[in-house]
Amino acid sequence: MWNDDIKADARMIDDLNANKIKFTDPRFVAGIAKEKEILDKGYYNKDILTAKFTDEQSHLMDGSAAMVVNGSWIVGSLLDGYGLDKVNQTVGFFGLSARSNIVSWQTVGLGEFYRPKTGDDAHQAAAKDFINWVTGPYYKTYLDNSKQFPVMKGYSVPASGVAQASIDANNALLKSSVAQYQQTLQAAYGPFESFLSAMVAGQQTPLQVAQSLDTEFERSARQQGLPGF
Repeated sequence: MWNDDIKADARMIDDLNANKIKFTDPRFVAGIAKEKEILDKGYYNKDILTAKFTDEQSHLMDGSAAMVVNGSWIVGSLLDGYGLDKVNQTVGFFGLSARSNIVSWQTVGLGEFYRPKTGDDAHQAAAKDFINWVTGPYYKTYLDNSKQFPVMKGYSVPASGVAQASIDANNALLKSSVAQYQQTLQAAYGPFESFLSAMVAGQQTPLQVAQSLDTEFERSARQQGLPGF
């Protein structure tokens, strides 16, 4: 729900990291309040506090759920369980923020490849060979076999075997997106999911959730010795 504001103000997360603004900034609180508004209007499933990842997949695929709020990684699980044709017939993709369809993205790395130093020369050599292969002339082969999207210029999306929802998600990423806030924060902010669960259970207001984030973020920032804290 913060994507719109992060897109509009490129300094928003930087200012949070520098203690120039806090999670109690009205923009952060408004995003949390938007979640509460959606909840109060009855748009979420009634078992929101106990439902499982597998549940949302089955409800989405059988039509008993209109949508699932999740990352595009859910498509891989859907393909494993239902196959490409069924997923393409059933599932679409759209971005979601407080006021528009801007998407956020995250990655598990920054593009580096690491070769573990294990002392096993054969395994280390094999790891290096794989890195050379996957970043060299056979990168397209790797993409075609793994059905991954290219992160190196000059390569296209695999021609077959990729769900349309994943293609739509990739297009949304390239068209209008922001880095997910977790990736650019320099300190920990506590168990956000637990704070939101408390709000869902009626135990915290959106402002109190923001205050909990602030408390944890400032504690972590001071422990790390970040400037401004």
